[in-house]
Amino acid sequence: MRRSASLAGSRFAEVFPETFAAFHWHGDTFSLPTGAIPLDSSEACANQEFIYEDRVVAVQFHLETTPQSAQALIENCGDELDASSYVQSEPEIINNTDCFAAIEPILMALLDAFGHQSARS
Repeated sequence: MRRSASLAGSRFAEVFPETFAAFHWHGDTFSLPTGAIPLDSSEACANQEFIYEDRVVAVQFHLETTPQSAQALIENCGDELDASSYVQSEPEIINNTDCFAAIEPILMALLDAFGHQSARS
């Protein structure tokens, strides 16, 4: 994923790295709501994430994914792994443990950013 320059100045600016590989499991996309600031994009999906009024963060990927939850997705929704462009195979998902380790700190930083806002409110 490539972070947008629009993130500069946001309280979430330190949360998301310049580039990172997030876990995806979706076949749909969305248009940005009026007033939303786009944050991330990828080759497969133009809108991956946005911020609204610097208090709402919407993501089209799964920072909460662990190897166990990815395995559960495969067991329950594996028929969606259709070998099309941008869709990984089961072994590619399961063997990519670096991805899960890399996204956990991003999730924790995002939750911390929300926690700091709540403390100031």
